[in-house]
Amino acid sequence: MENEVRELSALRLVAEAAVDGVAIFARDGLISFANTAFAKMYGLAYGSQLTGRLWASLFEPEWARYIQSTKNVTRPVTSVVAPGS
Repeated sequence: MENEVRELSALRLVAEAAVDGVAIFARDGLISFANTAFAKMYGLAYGSQLTGRLWASLFEPEWARYIQSTKNVTRPVTSVVAPGS
């Protein structure tokens, strides 16, 4: 267990330092991690501002429905709220 915690901490540091946007989505469709670069793509300062949000909130409703129809998304799109609202 201690090794797993260290590995996750190291991965988090690597992801946060990445120039590219990195996000991890849980099976329920919620964002469990987003780095600063990912947040900046959506006009936010910190990845933690996205934590706990539904993945679909990052897209216009039509795009969220399209993504859900073409990918293996486990949680249905019920409402979409733009980041920052």
